[in-house]
Amino acid sequence: MSQPTGITFIDSTSLKVCHNKRILRRRVFKHIAKRGKSSMGWFYGFKLHLVINHQGELLSARVTSGEVDDRKPVVDLTAIYQETFMVIKVTCQKC
Repeated sequence: MSQPTGITFIDSTSLKVCHNKRILRRRVFKHIAKRGKSSMGWFYGFKLHLVINHQGELLSARVTSGEVDDRKPVVDLTAIYQETFMVIKVTCQKC
């Protein structure tokens, strides 16, 4: 992992296991993948949470089930980067 440089970016993306039409027939990751919602709509799978510095170097990463709120892993991911300026992507669901 790289070192923080003063500016940190945090974002997450969905990792889809299967198409929404096939959720009831799923076999892969049946007991650990969950249904979640992102800015692009509903999905079944996981979420990848990344923390990078302004040079694009990976500082921290975490994979959670799809149902986990994007704000929840931020505390654990950024605990060691207390003295950096953080830019967090915020999406408004009702905008």
